[in-house]
Amino acid sequence: SSKAGPLNERIMKEYVYGRVYPSTKIQVVGHTDVVGMFEANLRLSKRRAGTAEDMINSNTRRKYASMETNGVGEEDPLYTNDLPEGRFYNRTVQILIKTPLEEFKDK
Repeated sequence: SSKAGPLNERIMKEYVYGRVYPSTKIQVVGHTDVVGMFEANLRLSKRRAGTAEDMINSNTRRKYASMETNGVGEEDPLYTNDLPEGRFYNRTVQILIKTPLEEFKDK
């Protein structure tokens, strides 16, 4: 599914939104496992990344330097798809937050 659900909403609230500053560059990458058709997985990964992007935009009021959003489907797995556990963990969105240290100088 591309929906976030309560657990993922909590993760976004606790770990993502508070780390976004005006100088932050964000990269959002959607992933899937290998179950299902290749094209369907690619579309699903893009929808997952889009859901995360929408959540970040609505909770940070777009106050960041840039955001790149992409879905890679099953082509760039984070874990092996040979085991059920790996397939489970590949059904995810990776959010990379890069903020220059200058942002924290006066804090």
